[in-house]
Amino acid sequence: MPKKRTRPANAPHTFAFVSVNDFGQVQQAADRRLIRSHCMIGKNKKRPDPKAKLSKHRSGRSGENEKESPVAPPSDLLLVKFVKDIDSQSRKLLFEYFVESKSLLYPRELGVDYECSRSSWFVWLSYDMGFFQSVLLSASAMVDYKTRKPFSNATHQHLRRTIRLLNERLSDDVLVRSDATISIVLNLNRLAGYSGDEEAKKTHNGGLQQLVHLRGGLDAFRYNTEMWIKLSRLDFGFCLDTRQQLSIFETEPTFWDPLFDYKKPLPSENPIYGIIPELSAVESIVDSRLATIFRDLQYLGALLNTAAVRKRTIGDRQFHEIVCSIQRRLMRLQGTLPDLLGECFRLGMLAFLATLFQVPRTPCSYPYLETRLKEAYQSIDTTPDRRDLLLWLLMVGAMTVYKPDDPWLRDRWLSDVSHSTWPEARGRLQDVVWINAMHDRPGRQVFDVLSMKKTDFFDLSG
Repeated sequence: MPKKRTRPANAPHTFAFVSVNDFGQVQQAADRRLIRSHCMIGKNKKRPDPKAKLSKHRSGRSGENEKESPVAPPSDLLLVKFVKDIDSQSRKLLFEYFVESKSLLYPRELGVDYECSRSSWFVWLSYDMGFFQSVLLSASAMVDYKTRKPFSNATHQHLRRTIRLLNERLSDDVLVRSDATISIVLNLNRLAGYSGDEEAKKTHNGGLQQLVHLRGGLDAFRYNTEMWIKLSRLDFGFCLDTRQQLSIFETEPTFWDPLFDYKKPLPSENPIYGIIPELSAVESIVDSRLATIFRDLQYLGALLNTAAVRKRTIGDRQFHEIVCSIQRRLMRLQGTLPDLLGECFRLGMLAFLATLFQVPRTPCSYPYLETRLKEAYQSIDTTPDRRDLLLWLLMVGAMTVYKPDDPWLRDRWLSDVSHSTWPEARGRLQDVVWINAMHDRPGRQVFDVLSMKKTDFFDLSG
């Protein structure tokens, strides 16, 4: 029986080709396994037996000058064959960018499990020049932004090349509908946000709206979790930043049923997180849809707090399904609520959602939300049964859009919030909705400033 031929360990790896559809996705299971096997080359090797190694050393069979030098398995980026050759410094820059961009989706404190390996990026980097160039642009701009410097010459060169390649593919009937094209525009949109170029940002928003419409709406991207998250996040920021009433991508109907069974307590090792408290102020809210959304938001907070106590994470898709549903319903309610308290509560929940998104920002990055929330808060009556809700509204506003040293905010804090210690205030905030790992630190700092225990404030943009 002939022996099975094996490739020598030091033989160079051959290239393998896989087929993708018009949207740049690998369709065949065999092709996905092939990509996975290539990415795992050098990673699942059997570790040598330490006893055998020691015995070999004692036997003297190995020369004294022969030393074993174990080599760490390469990262996925080192295994990627880029569409264009780049030097080691550029590879390092790309690696740092991918690590950094992962944290831009969710703060680590949230405990959301995000798998970068599921991204289509690595496939696109191997054959799509336009996408590859946009990633180089984003990586270069990231360095400029972190050092708080204007865009460098290298960044401007990458920008010109990216725009040229984007214009070429927009005239192609196939490429214009691809996921990679939308990712390029998303990268350009984020870049415009970093640089404060509102005109470019407006142009990219309009382009994305047309591209998403060509594909059938936002829900057409549910198969690509990362892109779905990014588009939803962009939509959310756009609505809070402008007077846009509805989603720029919205094509699907909105469902108003609750997401959870509130009568069923959450399983928890700490009973405090297994019970969702009733909030007396909610009873006076006229619109039942808003009350349902609030209970869903409370349940999400309890879910995250429970996971933190048990040192577990929740999946990014599950988290985003919940957040996206709450976000959509809150935006749909704009202009439909019959009472001022309901509108103020709706805006407060939008501000709360904004605290969950770690994007480079200043406290006033949502001017429309800032103006509307301030107007709504100053228009409602402050009654004793609303004291916890008022505390929560002022707190989330100060963490998101207000400046805690604004005179009006200090005045309302002194008049509407009874004098208390931080532990007492924190307990009241938890009775509304509060994610401990995410909100305790900034919340304590806001509390100290508004309570006149500190005269300075922290930087939310870091």
